[in-house]
Amino acid sequence: MSFRLVKNRTFIYASSRFYATEISNASLKPSPYGQPLFQSHSHLIKPEELTPGIHAQEYEDRRRSLMNRLPDNSLVVSLAGTIKYMSGKIFYKFRQASDFWYLTGFEEPDSAVVLEKNHSARGYRMTLFSSGSDSNKEQWDGANTTFADARRVFQVDDARHIDDFPSHLRSVVHQYSNVYVDLPSSRTRRTSKATTKSLLKYLSGRSEADLVVESLGKSRPKPLAPEVGRLRAIKSASEQKLMRMAADISGRAHAKTMRFTRPGLSEAALAAHFDYLCSLSGAQRLAYVPVVASGPNALIIHYTHNNQLISQEELILVDAGCEYNGYASDITRTYPANGTFTPPQRDLYSAVLSAQKALVALCHEGSNLTLHELHRKSCELLRQELLQLGFHLHPGDLERLYPHFISHPIGIDLHESDNFSRSGSLKAGMVVTVEPGIYVPPSPAFPKHYHNLGIRIEDEVLVGKEHPVVLSASAPKEIVDVEVNWSSRVRTIDMATFLAFRAAAKRICFSPSHRILSYPPTCRLHASVIIYSRYNKLKNEKIPFAEVHLVEDSGQLVKIALRDLLAKVDKEVSYVELQAAEPLAVVKIIDKKEAAARRKQAKEQQKMNAKKNVKKEFQFTWGMAIGDLEHKLDRAKAELKRGSRVDLVFAPKSGQKSPPMAQMRERMQLIADKVADVGVEWKSRELSRGIGALFVQSLGLQCEEEGSAE
Repeated sequence: MSFRLVKNRTFIYASSRFYATEISNASLKPSPYGQPLFQSHSHLIKPEELTPGIHAQEYEDRRRSLMNRLPDNSLVVSLAGTIKYMSGKIFYKFRQASDFWYLTGFEEPDSAVVLEKNHSARGYRMTLFSSGSDSNKEQWDGANTTFADARRVFQVDDARHIDDFPSHLRSVVHQYSNVYVDLPSSRTRRTSKATTKSLLKYLSGRSEADLVVESLGKSRPKPLAPEVGRLRAIKSASEQKLMRMAADISGRAHAKTMRFTRPGLSEAALAAHFDYLCSLSGAQRLAYVPVVASGPNALIIHYTHNNQLISQEELILVDAGCEYNGYASDITRTYPANGTFTPPQRDLYSAVLSAQKALVALCHEGSNLTLHELHRKSCELLRQELLQLGFHLHPGDLERLYPHFISHPIGIDLHESDNFSRSGSLKAGMVVTVEPGIYVPPSPAFPKHYHNLGIRIEDEVLVGKEHPVVLSASAPKEIVDVEVNWSSRVRTIDMATFLAFRAAAKRICFSPSHRILSYPPTCRLHASVIIYSRYNKLKNEKIPFAEVHLVEDSGQLVKIALRDLLAKVDKEVSYVELQAAEPLAVVKIIDKKEAAARRKQAKEQQKMNAKKNVKKEFQFTWGMAIGDLEHKLDRAKAELKRGSRVDLVFAPKSGQKSPPMAQMRERMQLIADKVADVGVEWKSRELSRGIGALFVQSLGLQCEEEGSAE
């Protein structure tokens, strides 16, 4: 026996060794609450937040705004979601009802909230109904929020058990002349037996709930969803920040999935890779079933089978997005499987892209456009582009080639269109998609070389006062971006290179100075679009824009002529640098001394990191078992994460015969895949300390850099 004193507590082990898995804060693991809160999940939620990214006060402001919009003597009833079942007792991951979550931030199923408008300082009374604490249930599913915690954390006036909901509703509904509630549809009433044992039983016209439904029927309830929908249409600063993050996660996953693509993979593999990357970046789930459509499959708008193999020279249409902390993203990109557009693919893609960029530029309040008008504009632009490509369009042809609507609002729900009027003008703070597409069937009515090409380009756009903000800019869409992004992938080794490598018995080197990064180096794209690397941005007169937007110290953007700006800048002390080119030309005044100091500090940091690097070598033989090979590669990856330089060496045993060609290919493919995993799993800072890419050249086996830009 051994004794160990830790924080005034004595642990007794039936062994002489000490375990390294002690829990320093055992009282909060498992969490005593029904959802993440700062007290239990400080790594996810800040002190003043109720849900990640949203302060408790914002939820209060939402409820107050809703009640202020409603007439006096109003009652609001909002229902939480219920657990959905795949089969029997096998449940899906729970997602809260959108309107209920928007008003309360409460994430437990089978709950309800009642808001009664009154003349108090708050303006309403709030009663929350939930399951409360249940020790038997908690052993299986984890804790629920207690009624005391509900009052304290969620700012409710009263917290009661869900079983009290019917009697409470019957007692108050007749007191109000305006009742707002969304009653369950007939489809919901036909749900499974397991689901009916939930909150919906109180409003579904069954058993005890008959009296509730009868009471609500007499009060002639009004739908609640349109009232909440008007509030949800305009995104707050906090919501915009979350949606930027959701779109950025999805955009980067699109870029990395492009690099992962190669002919011979399945569509399902790309879908799984995208899902994995989003989860790794903090997304809770995909916002919808992804579309990964290769070749002619892209002609099917909602193709979700994702069960075909990808062929050479096919286009791949990927429509996928994640949900991050309650907010959805929706991005579509189309790109060639082998990384290079064929001439017909390039022409049709350029046509769709040109129209899409013109439509994105119109998504601001100053344009005074409705979604209907934006759609009509998209039809005009696509018609013009197709005529230039040699399409002879007859009545109805454009509808065959472009069968869907141009846009939909997005937020907590992927499609927030149910309570959004397409006839209303776009307002600053709205977030909409812009997604023109052309899908050419194999019909003699259309040019043969475009047959079976399906192209859609979709961005998520924040409507501004004077200009739009593209939230999904991290997903490449310019042709040169797509092709360079694909070519910067970690390549597997072809057989000729492999044989040269084996014959020379040389090393495969992994240099910490090389980096797998998201964007290509500096390159000219289009007359008005340029992408820049972090270390080579255009300065002063080299900036190719007559008007720019200056970032002031306060963070505000001020529109100004470049010539006037340069006239004011003292070029001995500072210079004007282009920070971004799309959707706006954004510049910033850079102090030369400060910039030089930052560069010097970065170089010193690189030298310090280099001193820390330790060289490690791992030897392999051709006869090594797969399990041993994987074990050594995992050890190599662990050393890379510590900042070591790693050499992998194939050293055949003395007298060992050459293995079969298939076995040699399998070993090299395994190593390449393992190495590629490092670039996916690491954050950029970790990556820069360790491994960047795999470089092999058949002649001389000299390293060369595949691409470097951040």
